[in-house]
Amino acid sequence: MKTGAALLALSVLSAPIVSHADNKAYVWWHWCGTAVSEAGIVRDLDAMAASGIGGATIFQVARGPCSEVPAYGYEDDTIDGLEFGNDKWWKFVRFAVREAKKRSLKIGMHNCPGYTVSGGPWITPELGMKKLVFTTSKTGTVPPRPESNLGFYREIGQVERNGKIYRFGYTCTGSQCMPVAKSLIGRCLEADKMNARAVNLHLDRILAHDVGLDFILMDSYEAGPYDWTDDFREEFTRRRGYDPLPHLPDYVDRHNDKSSGIAADIAKTVKELSTERHYRVFKKRLSAKNLKFFVEPYGGPFDKNEAAWLSDMPMTEFWSASPFWYAPGDIGAHASAGGAAGRAAGKTIIAAEAYTAMPFQDPYILSPRDFKACTDASFARGINLMFLHHWTHQPLPACRRPGMNMGYWGAHFGQNQTWFEPGKAFFAYLNDCQRLLQQGEEIIDVLAVEDFRGITDGVDIVPERIFKTDVDFTEGRAIVRTSGRSYRYIAVAREQERDSGICASVAAARKAGVKILNSATDDLPKRPFSVNSAMSSGKNGPILGTARRIKERDEVLFFVANVSSTNISFSADFRSGGSPELWYPASDEKEFLPKPPLNGGYSRLKLTLNAQESVFVSFRNGPPALELRRKRASIRKLLDQKWIAAFQSGLGGPEGDVVFDSLSSWSDSQDSALKYYSGTCRYRTIFTLSADEAGSALSIDLGEVRDIARVRLNGHDLGVAWFKPFSVPLRNSAREGKNILEVEVTNGWHNRLLGDRLQPDDCEWGPDRHHQCHLDGSVGTCGKGLKRIPAWAWNHDGARPSSGRIAFSSWDYFNGTEKPRESGLLGPVVICFE
Repeated sequence: MKTGAALLALSVLSAPIVSHADNKAYVWWHWCGTAVSEAGIVRDLDAMAASGIGGATIFQVARGPCSEVPAYGYEDDTIDGLEFGNDKWWKFVRFAVREAKKRSLKIGMHNCPGYTVSGGPWITPELGMKKLVFTTSKTGTVPPRPESNLGFYREIGQVERNGKIYRFGYTCTGSQCMPVAKSLIGRCLEADKMNARAVNLHLDRILAHDVGLDFILMDSYEAGPYDWTDDFREEFTRRRGYDPLPHLPDYVDRHNDKSSGIAADIAKTVKELSTERHYRVFKKRLSAKNLKFFVEPYGGPFDKNEAAWLSDMPMTEFWSASPFWYAPGDIGAHASAGGAAGRAAGKTIIAAEAYTAMPFQDPYILSPRDFKACTDASFARGINLMFLHHWTHQPLPACRRPGMNMGYWGAHFGQNQTWFEPGKAFFAYLNDCQRLLQQGEEIIDVLAVEDFRGITDGVDIVPERIFKTDVDFTEGRAIVRTSGRSYRYIAVAREQERDSGICASVAAARKAGVKILNSATDDLPKRPFSVNSAMSSGKNGPILGTARRIKERDEVLFFVANVSSTNISFSADFRSGGSPELWYPASDEKEFLPKPPLNGGYSRLKLTLNAQESVFVSFRNGPPALELRRKRASIRKLLDQKWIAAFQSGLGGPEGDVVFDSLSSWSDSQDSALKYYSGTCRYRTIFTLSADEAGSALSIDLGEVRDIARVRLNGHDLGVAWFKPFSVPLRNSAREGKNILEVEVTNGWHNRLLGDRLQPDDCEWGPDRHHQCHLDGSVGTCGKGLKRIPAWAWNHDGARPSSGRIAFSSWDYFNGTEKPRESGLLGPVVICFE
């Protein structure tokens, strides 16, 4: 793929685009247990830089899968005395930062051990998260003392209600950072999110070491509920105007009709205190240290919109396959979780933790082919910076592959992947798209107050506080003063207008001619990009798109993607005028189309996108370019002949050449060396073309590939086919007469790991782990982890006990029922002609 010159023909893309770290994909860099080495850090960072990664986020997590590590006996404290936050740990962080800077990589870290929220071994029960607790007794008796957790309890008071005495107090929730290394288990409390002293103490420990980090991350909230703190009663009374104590029976007896009022007021107070004492404290302290604050602002009892507003880079997340908590058919990130509020606040980069995989999703089977649809769907929903989950730190010698895992979680990126080298084409695609999608700002027409009717796609969101104090209304537009973002519509639920401040702002908006959406039947306005009709197979749904306004050039850039597995022809409306220019980032093809008529501010184009194909569309203001249509294949020639295949040495595969009279999966072979092979195989064949055929040859379609392929024709490198339909353009490499075609196909580690299980074991394992292992949420066995890293694994010469095993993994995903997966070049392979 040509990433520079290819763009020069397009006006909207021709301005210089500075390549910097934020353009490039970042990674979650998990340091598992306390297995860390300087040599491994250098290898990791070298690989990141070589593959076009822009930055990394250090996560110190457990080597085991979750917070239940002690129950499974993992001995993951590999380096004596190494613990999150101590001097020895900071020495490794300082080394990692220094080496990252040498390679122009941005480097940050999660603010606490594990991936939950904010806390550490320095948080005592008095400073930990707190919850309301109570007991009851009959009138005239004294209720027993309520629950006391971790030795911490404070009294609130007693209330008599309907012949019953309620005794209220609060205690520590006991919520711990997770998953953490063995030495921290049971002594790593989450800080009280409504206690500025607790949050500042935590930040004192994190910020005491100025090691040159670029940012601090706060991952999605997974620390459980909290609803009280030391001065909660006083703060509630001040903010809500009444003492909560007499109403607490209604709060704890949720079936009572009176519970909604006190419950709502407690929730609002919790949100306000969390914003002021957790997120604002983080933002202020980090800004003072010139550190950026990255946040996944969702999942807990706090105000997610305020949290997104305060972050320097709001983030969301998406998983490699639709997990059970997504609605059926959803793919890609929901930018609403951070994106909608972040955009309104003026953040032009909306990031995502990307491709996270459950154990059943990636027992070393996922590859770039599995990421294309969810990538494009996320780009089309406003995401423009991917943080790959994950790139596990590999402290062991390079010969130990695939090496360390973050328990059973994936997806698995990094230099130990079989497909790491050809997979750089996938990273290049991410970076090319992100370079363009970070230009300007996404066009959104509707500004919603809080969560308007649950609609978060196609709207920006402001907290009530911002709507009442920081939005101007003039000449039919609503303008957020802080960011300058401008909107044609505001969306306010009718019940929100009961608030006098919101009511006054709505009145001002109406007077200024801003259109107002507030009824349950009001439809959102037409988007800047919208599909008008599909004209062949498929529904409109698989065609997704977004638009970005580039003010300095007064231009609009559209990204459109077909996320289905079939070709789709469709017509679409683009809110722009001029001559359309198209660039297909995966194939580097261009089109210049005639200027369509402008109807109501929209240009209608008829387009065809191949399966899983995306395109950037801009409109030239000025004289139209010469028309250039994309060449499309009309004739196909099947390559139905023998293939000679050669496998990598040292990976347990067949020795010498293997002849395939017809293409088939390696897993179908009776030869165990082929059946369980993981790695790269070079296929080679020869075919002939006539002069006319050579002159009109457009592309090679490989058919089915498991899992990724680099293609060469007559010595010309045609690039990597990494997603369906596994086609590469020939770029004038075909010639009359004999043609030599080489296809290097790489599969994942799955088959080799299965084959190794047939050999004697040379590791000691913990017990089988049960977890959510299916899309429906059901629990099943999902493997086991190493009890300890064996001493021989640290040998640089590759020596290990004579077990016959080839691969080394810290997690065994299998229970003995799995089969090897399809692998290799499966075809049919065809040459496509005009």
